[in-house]
Amino acid sequence: MSNDSRRRPRFSVGHPIKRGTLNLEPTAPLDGPVTTGPLIRVGYPLQRGTLHFEPVAPVATMYLRRTLANGSDAEVIKDRMYSLAAKINEMEVLEGRPGLRIDETSSGAQEGEVVLVLVPNDSANAIETCKRIANILFNASPGVTVKVFVADQPDTPVYELAV
Repeated sequence: MSNDSRRRPRFSVGHPIKRGTLNLEPTAPLDGPVTTGPLIRVGYPLQRGTLHFEPVAPVATMYLRRTLANGSDAEVIKDRMYSLAAKINEMEVLEGRPGLRIDETSSGAQEGEVVLVLVPNDSANAIETCKRIANILFNASPGVTVKVFVADQPDTPVYELAV
């Protein structure tokens, strides 16, 4: 096994987590008692493993909304907005910043508009991250409305840009 393959992660969670639990099931019975404690090297082949995690609640969330004009294809507009957000995230990461992720469950085309919900990957400076990226997205995507909300005030935007 090369040094590169030892350092490469085996899996990626994709967003910040608060707590994780990893359960491993050996293919052969263990010799001795099963105990809990610090992680140890596993010397047996594993049959199955499961990973459960509790995600970190976002400190800030950014909503981009674009009303669709008559005849606009919602999927095309949505794909363009996703692509733009992905490119901006790449720029953030290249600058050494934590970047952001798209909340897939809350984003999409709905009721004559496309909504894109973005969450910073790091809660430290999350509001500043949202404001910086909101300015970029607002200037790069004509016709969008951008609002930034914080967790303790979910109904009142702390930052807003509108056409």
